[in-house]
Amino acid sequence: MVQIFTFSQAADWDEPWKFDQLRRSSGTGFIIKGRRIMTNAHVVSWARQLMVKRYQDPRPYV
Repeated sequence: MVQIFTFSQAADWDEPWKFDQLRRSSGTGFIIKGRRIMTNAHVVSWARQLMVKRYQDPRPYV
């Protein structure tokens, strides 16, 4: 199991050249094969940057 930290920024559909405020959220995922992670779409939607940490490992993977 991994923890996923997301920095996301949604587009403004009325003014597409503008973006909403940068937001931080988190969720979980599973390593399924090799370097692939399975998670829910709402965890990574509109993501600008992802940071992944393995369970009980202090090192982040960006």
